[in-house]
Amino acid sequence: MKKCIACEKELEDILQRCSDCQSLQKLDCCETCGIALPASARRCNKCSTYRGKWRHLPVIAQIAQILGGVVLVGGAIASLYLYFSDYNSHTHFLLASTNSSTVTIKVWNTGKKPSQLVGYHLRFDALPIEKEEPLALSPTDMKSANNIIETNKPVTIELKEAIVRAGRYEREDIRRLVPPWPTQPMTLYVDVRESSDDFDHFQTMTDEFRADRLHDFVVDQWGLNLPAAP
Repeated sequence: MKKCIACEKELEDILQRCSDCQSLQKLDCCETCGIALPASARRCNKCSTYRGKWRHLPVIAQIAQILGGVVLVGGAIASLYLYFSDYNSHTHFLLASTNSSTVTIKVWNTGKKPSQLVGYHLRFDALPIEKEEPLALSPTDMKSANNIIETNKPVTIELKEAIVRAGRYEREDIRRLVPPWPTQPMTLYVDVRESSDDFDHFQTMTDEFRADRLHDFVVDQWGLNLPAAP
């Protein structure tokens, strides 16, 4: 008679497998502590080491914990980046409409700090850059300080003919553009002092469009009889 090497049940000498724990009567030992293990055991009860394919389970669990930490840290970094990337002002504008005396623009700020509009210039792209048509805030917008663009508060601003005369387009300059007048490219420039700019610096935004969008304004400003868009 002999004893089972795993559960110590009395066995006949010829038996190669224990009838109780099904362990082969050949020592199947833990790779870590050396104690004999039942054939069906997944883990050593003495040192908690897993056997066979299960031996990688603790490592996989540790990797999962590390990856989870990396994801959490990455999410926090992304949140901080998005916050600080929008911390300063980010100003945008588009030409909205015009009439014979007014150029109307829509302005908005997607940042977290206010910005300030400091200049407005209208140019015909086909004419020399030495000249331009300066514009100014309407008296109403100036009184209401609508050139201060707060975050998430879009404003509509009216621009009028500026008092400054030097460097402006003359009637003969505009005559050079026709024909075809309606398709002439034009650009409106708006100078903005973002919250990240020094006091004596600004950035210039632009919006490009066809001249026929300013037909009434151009006709009135320069006294020209220009064809409207078909």
